[in-house]
Amino acid sequence: MIVLNPTNTTHTINFIPRFIPSDDLILQLYNETLQTTETITNTYSYLDGITAITFDLDCTENQKFQIKITENNEIVYRDKLFITSKTPQDFKATKDHYYYE
Repeated sequence: MIVLNPTNTTHTINFIPRFIPSDDLILQLYNETLQTTETITNTYSYLDGITAITFDLDCTENQKFQIKITENNEIVYRDKLFITSKTPQDFKATKDHYYYE
């Protein structure tokens, strides 16, 4: 799950794509509350196996989205977005132990 801050209007997401993109990427956001899909204008870069996609989105606290990034009708990446101004916690879970960092 990707966490975005609602106070920002420009967001950048880094992800490992299913394949190396070579054409324009289509970014679609499905609003889970309103049950609507929106196509978002974006720019992206690919470097050392990581794709960074930048887009503008006005959002509010606690919104949830499903994100789908495609190229020529083939899925490059899928995930969920959660909008919150709280700082996400980093943790590490191993067998019988939970470490909060």
